[in-house]
Amino acid sequence: MLLRGCIVWGLILVCVCTANGQEEEDLVEELQAAQVRVEVAAEGKAALTFVRPLVNVELSFIKRVCEPSVEQMKQIVRAATKAYLATGNLVQDENNNVRRFNNNNGVQLRGPNNELLSENPYGRVRRDALKYLKPILSQPQYETYVEEAKERDRFERATAIGLAIDMLDEKVGLTETQQSALTQTLMKDWQAIDLQWILNYVQNQQYLPPMPKDSLKKVLTPKQQKALDSFQQISISFGWGNQFGGEVKLDEEWIK
Repeated sequence: MLLRGCIVWGLILVCVCTANGQEEEDLVEELQAAQVRVEVAAEGKAALTFVRPLVNVELSFIKRVCEPSVEQMKQIVRAATKAYLATGNLVQDENNNVRRFNNNNGVQLRGPNNELLSENPYGRVRRDALKYLKPILSQPQYETYVEEAKERDRFERATAIGLAIDMLDEKVGLTETQQSALTQTLMKDWQAIDLQWILNYVQNQQYLPPMPKDSLKKVLTPKQQKALDSFQQISISFGWGNQFGGEVKLDEEWIK
């Protein structure tokens, strides 16, 4: 490990002697990224390539809401690259007592090669961003990111709840008043809901997602509750496919 570090820093010193200005800076950044790749490879867990588009989406979101300077954006991309290269640890060993994704719903999330993932990659990318942005952005910029991210999460949760209510309406027939009441109570009570998870049910509408029973009892009539009990409410595993962002195309591809 020490020898490898000496070699990398030796290369950086050579580059500093043979390059000037922007070229020198670019070479140093490239070699620092290479060092991270070597360290990650040594751990035997390669970065998950299907997560890269999600990181690029987040970087574009950061640029839009925080308006970082050119230098700040370089630091952000560098930090995001390092976080991306560590995403291999999302993959869990099937034989161990792993932490299941979205435990409250009993859901398992799998990657495109059927690998078991410990959490939603969207959540991982956003959690990483909260960590690496803090030392780079100014306090007002960071607070803006936090607030905008919270609003995005709220919008996504509202969308997911709306989809779940639409599926429930198809099964038991809800009045407009009931739909409004369910929206309010589920926004308060159903914190575990996840947009990608609900989208999987949209594509498999023979099933209904398990919804908080206490919330439903507040709104449904006994007849509707009986009808609901006749349908299968199950937690299903879902795989990470293109519909969840695996093939996102961006004008700005920060990490290639």
